[in-house]
Amino acid sequence: MMKIQHNIKIIILLSSLGFMITGCGAPLSTSKEFVPKSNVHQIASKSYASYTNSRFHFRVEYPKSFLMERPPTDNDGRTWVSKDRNASFTVYGSYNVLNLTVSTGLHQYLETPTWEKQSLRPIITHYERGANWFTVYGYTNHSRKDIFCTKTIVGKHFYYVLSYGLKVSEASKYKPILERVLNSFVPGQL
Repeated sequence: MMKIQHNIKIIILLSSLGFMITGCGAPLSTSKEFVPKSNVHQIASKSYASYTNSRFHFRVEYPKSFLMERPPTDNDGRTWVSKDRNASFTVYGSYNVLNLTVSTGLHQYLETPTWEKQSLRPIITHYERGANWFTVYGYTNHSRKDIFCTKTIVGKHFYYVLSYGLKVSEASKYKPILERVLNSFVPGQL
């Protein structure tokens, strides 16, 4: 799990530097705009709770069985980890000071020619994009033991990222849970 957390931190660090990534699997489309689902609060059940970030005002439903880690000092988001440490997800917001767009963010990430260590470069299996969002799925590195997914929603003034990671061996247990978290993600002001 430490490798998952390390690789997710690398991916998140690159995301915050403008190398944005996200995850999903469908044909490319530029006509779809991310629109928050009106029933986001209805999906909460006894096993899920809602988190709203006080700084960037995004919302996400998370499994109560996951442990919420300490907030960062700037309160830009949160990380949750499964009790067995085989799955985790991080969600955060940021100011769009680099004027990131879906096209530039996705291009910068996909076209990054070299990483410090080629073995740490994620393997993108598929991605999807809309008018104001993009999502990428893949493996965290060439070992293909860990899966990641990152969704980025881009606005003029802000962008929002939800990224999850899990061991391939735990996919049947955690992927449905993490996909539910991903689908509950509602950004703040764009």
